[in-house]
Amino acid sequence: MAIIKEENKELEHKMILTLFQENTNKNSLVELLNDIKDVPMGRSEFQIHHFVLNGKEFPTEWSKFQQTKLELHIGIQSLMDMYFQLIEAQTNIELTKAEIEELQIETSKINSAKIKLKQINIDKNRFKIISIQRTAQEKLKEIIVFYTIFNDLKDLNLITNEENKYLEEEAWKIKSMYNAEFKNRYGLTPDGFIKFPHEKIKQELIQLEQ
Repeated sequence: MAIIKEENKELEHKMILTLFQENTNKNSLVELLNDIKDVPMGRSEFQIHHFVLNGKEFPTEWSKFQQTKLELHIGIQSLMDMYFQLIEAQTNIELTKAEIEELQIETSKINSAKIKLKQINIDKNRFKIISIQRTAQEKLKEIIVFYTIFNDLKDLNLITNEENKYLEEEAWKIKSMYNAEFKNRYGLTPDGFIKFPHEKIKQELIQLEQ
C-alpha cells in the first residue's frame, strides 16, 4: 500500500473539504478520507502471479520469463515518464511563484484575481505531485515482484539460440491448446504447424513435377 506523507494527506483533505461551505456531513467525509488513504492502486503480488503471468497465457517458465522482462521494461519506462511529469510539475510551481511575485509589485483588482488563479495552478501541481509520487510507489512495488521472478528464472538468459527457439515453439504449442483461433488463423496446434490448403497444393505440384 502507498505510504502517503502526513502533509500530503492534509493537503488533499483541505482541497476536498473546501468544496463544502456547510459543515453538514464534513465529519463523515473526514473519516472517509482517513479510511481510504491506503487504497492500493497497483497490481498485487497475487495478481501478478495468477493473472498477469497466468499459466494459460504463459504456460512455461520460458514464456513467463519473456513476459517478466517485458513487464520490467514497461515498468522502468513508466517510472521515467513519472520522473519527467514530477519535474515538470515542480518547475511549474517555481515559475508560477515567480509570476505571482511580479504581479504583487503593482496592486490592482485584476492582478489580485490573476494571483488567485496562479495559486490555483500551484495547488493543482502540488496535487499532481502527490498523485505521481503515490503512483510511483505502487509501480515500484510491482517492479520488485517482477524482478524477484526475473531472478528466479534468469538462468534462461544463458541458453543458446537453438534452445531459445525450441522453448519458444514449445510455449506457443502449449498455448494453442487454449486458443482455438491459433489453428484457424495460424495453423498452429499442440503438435506443431499444419499445412494450409494452398501449401498442400503447392507440395502436391512439386511432387508431380518430380
